[in-house]
Formats: sequence, structure tokens, C-alpha cells
Amino acid sequence: LELGPVFLDAYIRAFLKEALARALEKSIISGSGHKCPIGMDRDVHEGVNVNTTTGYPQKTAVKLSSFMPAEYGKVLSMLAVSEKGHNRVFDKVTLICNMQDYLSKVMPATTVLTAVGSYATSLFPFPTEVIRSAELETGKAILTLPEEYFMGLGTSKDGQLEYSDEFKFLEDKRVFKVKLHGMGRAYDNTVAILLDISKLKPAYVQVEMTSDATE
Repeated sequence: LELGPVFLDAYIRAFLKEALARALEKSIISGSGHKCPIGMDRDVHEGVNVNTTTGYPQKTAVKLSSFMPAEYGKVLSMLAVSEKGHNRVFDKVTLICNMQDYLSKVMPATTVLTAVGSYATSLFPFPTEVIRSAELETGKAILTLPEEYFMGLGTSKDGQLEYSDEFKFLEDKRVFKVKLHGMGRAYDNTVAILLDISKLKPAYVQVEMTSDATE
């Protein structure tokens, strides 16, 4: 503290806020529900077997090999009906993947070289926002309707940060702690789909040739 109390205090506060934000992101994406929120990749269907130690099981991943309309539309249709059979209407979905998969799989699968020599990017047949997160394992992605995921916080998103001089072992030691109270879960099991994108294929401009032979 004597070397720079103002800088040290600001550094620790910033570090704890970043750590808290990353833990919150991890919980929303893949929280088990055991002493943490229930993540989007968890199976929360009615009657699911919840383990008292490991929490909710992970969803079974749906394989996706391309973003062609027929294949992508079939996967999107799984979001259009709730677990109780009610129809949903939405104009956009969110795709979450890690940075490595985005660069090696998602970006090649949504980018083509046009006839004028420039690249057209983010080519989805349905409006899709791509979010990159370090909390997803390689080869997996989440397709979701984020507005159908509820996250309630008992404090601000930065948590409640406190410090105390009562725990010091040496005279100039100070202890910081940050706490956040919250709980989150999807509306039902159809709000998010866990995807297996390990075999996602690059996109190409497709040309169909037909002939009309006349005698």
C-alpha cells in the first residue's frame, strides 16, 4: 500500500470485476445449476434427472454441417415451438461459439468470394448474430433466443466489492472480496440448441447448369 495505494486499489478492483464478469459469462453459457446459474447448454426439460453433485446434464448436441437454408432452417425450427407446444415468432437468433471455431469453421462457412473478386461475409439464410465466447469448448456452439433466458441479479452486474483491514497478517495487508447474488435459467428446454459444428463445411457459390435442347 505504501508503494502506491491508489493504483493498487484500482488495479485489484478492476481485476475482481473482470473475474466476476468471466464467471458470470461461464455460468450463463455452461453453468451446471449446482451452486451457480443454469447454463444455456443444459438440459432443463420437465422431468430431467438433476444430480445433486453435478447439477443439470448437458444437452445432446445436434450436428450441423452447413448453413444452407434447408439444413439451417430445420435446426432453427426447433426453436419455433416451446416445450409446451406453443408457437414462437422471432426475427433473429444468436449463435455463440469460441474464437477458434469462428475463425476455422463459422467464418469459412459464411463467407464466399463473389464474381467481382470481393468477399461477402456473414451470409446466413436467417438473421443471425454471432457472439464469440472463450467459455465454449472447441467443436460446440449454442444457437439461442437470448431474450428467453432469464438472469436475475441481487446486486449490480459488477457485484458488491468490499475490503477489510481486519484480516491482515502483516501491517500493510488489505483483503478485498467481491460477491454477486444471482440465478439464471432458460424459459424451457427449447430456448437454446447445443450444436456440434466440428464438421462444418466451407461455403461455396453454387451454380446450377441446365440445358434446353430443341430439335
